[in-house]
Amino acid sequence: MAKKENQYEAIANLLAADLVAIVRGMPESPTAPGKVKLTREEQRLKYQQMRDNPQAWADIVARHGREGAFLYWKRFSNPNEQTTDGG
Repeated sequence: MAKKENQYEAIANLLAADLVAIVRGMPESPTAPGKVKLTREEQRLKYQQMRDNPQAWADIVARHGREGAFLYWKRFSNPNEQTTDGG
């Protein structure tokens, strides 16, 4: 039985080494995900793509709370309305 366990361990070690090599070979992003500043128009387009998606709203609430989700909706639900940030 020990021989079979050693075979599995050897396979696992090879796979782990391959994964490490893949990760090390990946380029690093110059900025963290979600940290790229979007233009006002890009923000509006993103809102339009997610506004009818309940899962996207659940994600917004999970990340920013109910008040944050409400402020996001308020900011982009009426594109003709000016906000205090000049947008």
